[in-house]
Amino acid sequence: MAGNDKGNLGLVAFLSAAAFLTAVVASTAAGGNLGLVAFVGGATLLTAAVVATTVAAANVVADAVPEYIHPYLIKPSLSSVSFSYPSCFFNSAFISQVFNLDLTIFASENTHPDSKKTHIISSSSDLSVTLDFPSSNLRFFLVRGNPFLTCSVSGGIAISISTIHAILSFSSNTALTKYTVKLNNNQTWLIYTSSPINLSHSLSLITSTGFSGIIRIAALPHLDPRNEAILDRFSYCYPISGDAKFTKPFFLEYKWEKKGWGDLLMLAHPLHLRLLDRDNSKVNVLEDFKYKSIDGDLVGVVGDSWGLKSAPVPINWHSIRGIKEESYAEIISVLSSDVDALNSTAITTNSSYFYGKLIARAARLALIAEEVYFFEVIPKIKKFLKDTIEPWLDGSFSGNGFKYDATWGGIVTKQGALDSGADFGFGVYNDHHYHLGYFLYAISVLAKIDPAWGRKYRPQAYSLMADFMNLGRRSNSNYTRLRCFDLYKLHSWAGGLTEFADGRNQESTSEAVNAYYSAALMGLAYGDTHLVAIGSMLAALEIQAAKTWWHVRESDNMYEEVFTRENRVVGVLWANKRDSGLWFAPPEWRECRLGIQVLPLLPITEVLFSDVDFVRELVKWTLPALQREGVGEGWKGFIYALEGIYDKEGALEKIRNLNGFDDGNSLTNLLWWIHSRYNEEVEGCGGGGKHGWRQRNQGLTTQNRSEVRTGLSPNSITAILRVREREREMAGLLAWAADVVGASGAQSNEEDDPNSIPIVFAAEQQKYVQELDQKASYLSRAIQDLRLRLPPPDISQRLPHLHAHSLASNAALALQLNSHSATREQAQLREVTLQEENAAYEKAISNCENKIQEKMQEAVLLQRKLEEMDETAKNLEAELESTGAALVASQSGGFNDSVVQSKLVVGGGPNSEESNSAILEKLENKKKELSSTEGVVQDLEKRWAQVQDKVLKQPTPAQREKILDKQLHSLIEQLEAKQAQAESLFSDIHIKEMELERLNGLWRRVESSNLEVNAARNRFGRSTSERGSASSDYIVDFHLKPHFPGGRSENQQKLMLLRSTFVLYIFALHILVFIKISL
Repeated sequence: MAGNDKGNLGLVAFLSAAAFLTAVVASTAAGGNLGLVAFVGGATLLTAAVVATTVAAANVVADAVPEYIHPYLIKPSLSSVSFSYPSCFFNSAFISQVFNLDLTIFASENTHPDSKKTHIISSSSDLSVTLDFPSSNLRFFLVRGNPFLTCSVSGGIAISISTIHAILSFSSNTALTKYTVKLNNNQTWLIYTSSPINLSHSLSLITSTGFSGIIRIAALPHLDPRNEAILDRFSYCYPISGDAKFTKPFFLEYKWEKKGWGDLLMLAHPLHLRLLDRDNSKVNVLEDFKYKSIDGDLVGVVGDSWGLKSAPVPINWHSIRGIKEESYAEIISVLSSDVDALNSTAITTNSSYFYGKLIARAARLALIAEEVYFFEVIPKIKKFLKDTIEPWLDGSFSGNGFKYDATWGGIVTKQGALDSGADFGFGVYNDHHYHLGYFLYAISVLAKIDPAWGRKYRPQAYSLMADFMNLGRRSNSNYTRLRCFDLYKLHSWAGGLTEFADGRNQESTSEAVNAYYSAALMGLAYGDTHLVAIGSMLAALEIQAAKTWWHVRESDNMYEEVFTRENRVVGVLWANKRDSGLWFAPPEWRECRLGIQVLPLLPITEVLFSDVDFVRELVKWTLPALQREGVGEGWKGFIYALEGIYDKEGALEKIRNLNGFDDGNSLTNLLWWIHSRYNEEVEGCGGGGKHGWRQRNQGLTTQNRSEVRTGLSPNSITAILRVREREREMAGLLAWAADVVGASGAQSNEEDDPNSIPIVFAAEQQKYVQELDQKASYLSRAIQDLRLRLPPPDISQRLPHLHAHSLASNAALALQLNSHSATREQAQLREVTLQEENAAYEKAISNCENKIQEKMQEAVLLQRKLEEMDETAKNLEAELESTGAALVASQSGGFNDSVVQSKLVVGGGPNSEESNSAILEKLENKKKELSSTEGVVQDLEKRWAQVQDKVLKQPTPAQREKILDKQLHSLIEQLEAKQAQAESLFSDIHIKEMELERLNGLWRRVESSNLEVNAARNRFGRSTSERGSASSDYIVDFHLKPHFPGGRSENQQKLMLLRSTFVLYIFALHILVFIKISL
């Protein structure tokens, strides 16, 4: 669409219906064509006019968080690609895939020093992304479902492959085209090359000499040798891209472009396996070849073309099963009240989401009125829809509106363009199919009941639809290809340009189904069979994906047992996580968790919840939550609607007692749903009335016509009336068709004549039906009079506080974004910490290796010495044998020459005996020395085995972290105990200090008293001395000597000793406290 991004939807050049089918964008939800989107030093370089927004390639471009390209998590950087075969962490609240730097591949040296380090998405398709590193001549073919990571190397460069784990073993085949790498995290990786390559390794690094060719790396699943044989067999053929094509109704074809030779091995997730057309496709399923995944087991499928065949789903305006006539009265009564309450001027919201729900709610009333033949309210509904929809399409809506964004090739709102948090992130391409799905539903219904209006606003309607439904691939298109739909996972993603640590996400599957169902209805309204086919196919896939991954059955083994036991639906499904909570509600609010998977309530909801037994599980799981205080009445309505699938009467009674309804729902819609629940088979549905097209009104049979002549039964009268209404509908349709081809001037006036009778009736029948018409008019007026006498219902509770709801939802979104941002920062810090610990770990291992080498050298020296000693022992034994032979010869009394020779050899008599004993003694000493040396060697061998065990059992950084955490917790507990002891000791010290202070006070008082006594005695002594100085025979009594301050009595000395002892005690307590704290 040509237009500037400041314009609104009414002021830009809209695509025509024909242009929509040819205007395309080569990008997809699985990995759209982003053109040459390069990140240079963190800056984005866009060379394509239109860039996909919710594609798998988004994270590959941003390289901030890993992207799940089954079966590996891929994280590119400026000069390398890291990948992980992820494991799952799970509990009752969530399941999450854990990314580790299992392997990282990069060029050993920069082959183009002048070029900046960067990576470029050079091409992409529905199922693949091609990632180039121009500075190092590396190209990665990232194809979803490929068990191999494929890298093309050019220019004869040396490559390196690093890991955060220790390499336990490393081996190759004789041709040097296959290497087996075993890591200490219990993973085995296989490296295949198109030509021989020399690889060497250290503890955690693999390096090569110069190489050009293809390198393929695969994790060995389950460490099974049979799986290794399969990988060996299919390692020669590799895919470079993959496309998905809608070749016929309810049929999707995968086609991969491959290179190499042999057959192509790919992986299928559980939904692929259910849809795979094994009869007509040239595929071979390897049932026992499986990779584990958060999405279920990924099973090997051999074949470069797959056919996926989905069961058809009904695209009906009205209910699939129909409504019995006895239910019409209640529905019509409530419908009349709901229509009377419609007032376009009373709408206070300008949110694209809540506004879309309101107009879709009104459109539902029009279709229900058609189904119960209450046509007189349709004009008012039509006026309401025109008044509310047109301002959004012509740009006259105050406060908000649609406009075209040329940067990303899509429709945004005015509010969203200014504030990324407004309209739930619609300006950054969040929830596009949710919001626009509601608008498409209302537009489709209005185009159905007013074809002239539909023709006028067809360009705008198709523009809204093309924002997320465009199928084209042309690079100059105005819209991206299938903005939200993931053609590998076969469901939509709601996240747009926002980056999340757990990848893309989607919360409400039912709103996604509504989007594609509404697009198919638009095709019905405009006679566009191609749009009907594509919309119904995507709706069918979305439904089956919801049943596969969002609906959690008790008997399923899709998820871990602890998660399955506590959950019946997934709250938010992320690419790498399954969360039980919602964006706006905690896991405990089960009514919200289930309701968000039901709304809006439509005819196709019956297909989404076709499993009655599972519906029982859902309702049973949710009902206890309705007892919580503050549960919204709107959420209760959706739970009771599901309950009505198996308990119509019980649910009907509960719905009649509701006091409020969701802003996109109504009492009329709930009653319509309940009254269309019954277990009778419907003719003409194709498959028992469950999933086929329903022929709502049948023509009169011969028996019916005879009853008309002879007196009609009530059922026959109803049949005649239905035929009459169908004739009028067909007349309107023919008039519309004539108008389309320019023949509107030849319209018949039959439709305007209320007394016109279809020509199928005879004259008597026409007369009788005219009488019935008069009676019907009388009854209609009577019903209208009764309706007017009823007081209007209080609708104050029907319009919730939309503004407050919007603010709360935006706040919840902000909190969730902050939470994910914090999580990402924590992950980055954690990665840095692990890298630092890994470096220390590698250094320690390296030191250990050096010591091992030294011990090995010592062992070699000892072995050599042992060999020398063995040689000496052999020589001595030979000498001993020679001496013994000479002795035997001498004793046998041979020839003289021999005797002389023997004597010469032996040395004669006692001297020879001494010589033999010396030789034997020397030999024994050598044997003892040899035994001692053997003991030393054995001891060294034992120590060598212990060192090897110690090295192999060295914990990984993660294990060391756990050990350190345990030690830290233990030390903290010890510290807390020591602190408690210290506090107790300090308390004791404080008590003792108070006692000391008391004793000091007592001492001061005693000392003061002593001073006073001494002073008095001194005065008394002086006076006595003066009086007795004249007496020469005066003898001094030592007991009456004056006391001086420096003197001490026995009691005072004891007191001082006690004080000193107490001071030493306090000092010792301080030392003891210090020692205990420091331990």
